Amino acid sequence: LISCVVLVSPMHMVTQAEKRNDSGVCDGSAFALNGKPYPYAKWNMDTKTFNRRYHRDCIKQRDLYCKGIIEDAYRKNTDPAALLPVQNMKASVLLISGEKDGMCPAKESSRIMMRTMEEHSYPYTHKHLNYEHLGHFILPFKPIVSFLLRAERENPKACNEERAEAWEATQDFLKNEW
Repeated sequence: LISCVVLVSPMHMVTQAEKRNDSGVCDGSAFALNGKPYPYAKWNMDTKTFNRRYHRDCIKQRDLYCKGIIEDAYRKNTDPAALLPVQNMKASVLLISGEKDGMCPAKESSRIMMRTMEEHSYPYTHKHLNYEHLGHFILPFKPIVSFLLRAERENPKACNEERAEAWEATQDFLKNEW
């Protein structure tokens, strides 16, 4: 039923759920499949520690930054079922990431997913585009709150150009694969 998939700022593993408005962690998976919680990588910290680390990292990085928390959860994950089984898809895949994404390890996740597909001789088109200046906001427009992201503050012109380039690449991919 699905012939192509575009994943923007993707993560290769399901993580533990967060409370609404970034107010801490929930005890459970961030996603469910057919009403059943999907296996997930745990944050390995309580709400107070999670919030303290998130705010500390944001100040230190001068960015909306939770990439480090996610990377720690990935490293400490003991449930291989938390990995997204991208090799089982039956669709063409376009992965898009920004080099300066502080919200999640999208570039690294994209590389892991590409490697997984290649190791399984994935028969459908699969491509990863990583943009040098972009952060987490990639397609297709620049949100009002983009000033909160360091990448957007440091090089807004390059971000706008790369966002337009990513949108064109997405449209081309859809025209060719859909």
